[in-house]
Parts: sequence; C-alpha cells; structure tokens
Amino acid sequence: MLISTFVFAVVSSCVYLSKHDSELTSVDTSTCFSKAGAVSEGVLGDLEFGANGLGWVLSSSPHGVYYVRRDGLIRQTHWIDNGPDDPQEGLIRVIQDGKYGFMDSTLAIKINPRWDFAFPFEGGVSSVCKGCSAYKAPGSEYSSMVGGKWFSIDKKGRVSSKRR
Repeated sequence: MLISTFVFAVVSSCVYLSKHDSELTSVDTSTCFSKAGAVSEGVLGDLEFGANGLGWVLSSSPHGVYYVRRDGLIRQTHWIDNGPDDPQEGLIRVIQDGKYGFMDSTLAIKINPRWDFAFPFEGGVSSVCKGCSAYKAPGSEYSSMVGGKWFSIDKKGRVSSKRR
C-alpha cells in the first residue's frame, strides 16, 4: 500500500482504509473526529481493523497518523514510510504533546511520552533523545534526528547501559 504525499496537500482531509473495499477513503476532518477527540461513528463504522484489532487514520488537522481502537479511542503514532508505526517487541511509539513514549496494541501507555524522539525497540532497548530535532537535507525524502542527548531505555522506560 502506497500513500503519497498528496494526502497532506488536501486541506482538512482525513484518510483511512475502508473495510468495504480495502481502498483508501478520504473525508473532511470535521466528519472524521468527534468533539470528544475520538473517531466519529461514521468513520469508525467504515474503518478496516487489522489482526491486532487496530485501524488507523491519517489526518491533516490535527496533523498526524492515529491508531484507532474499535471503541473510537485514538492515539497518535509515528508515520513510517507508507503507514503507521508497526509494533516492535510488543510496543508501538506514541506521540503526545510532541513527545515520544510507547504503548501496547490496546493503546495503553506503557512508557510515558517524555522524549523528543524514540526509535522502535530492538533487542529489548530503544534509543531515545532529549533536545534532538529533525533535519531534512535539501532534496532528501527522509529526515534524520540530530543533536541532543541520546540514551538507551529498556521496556520499562528505565535508562539502560545496554546499547542498541
């Protein structure tokens, strides 16, 4: 599945995978989210859910990609190439107020968001940073994280001496 950058060019759009035809569907963000911060009943009823019980929406406002539970609860995650962040070692990156942490596939927060960036877990550790920022070289498709102080954390969120 390839989702081009045209998605973000559409003003006030919300894109998701429809369970009716497994095609990307675009609706206005005003019909995508309820006032309570959950996905609207209309989108929820049309959303395709994966084997992990989660669906996802890509939104221009609020900007980001969000995992969605069947009850409509949403949590922002990291966009990776052509879709939302995949679970790695049972954890998924979560973004709250611009900070990274980790959640499980029920969208329960397991490591509170407090890092400026976090890589997925690998070998029981994740590399995280404070004070880093994204840098995109001219003409590059991807950004790199630069600067800041880097740490390794374990699956409980404790700073670890184990390096990734």
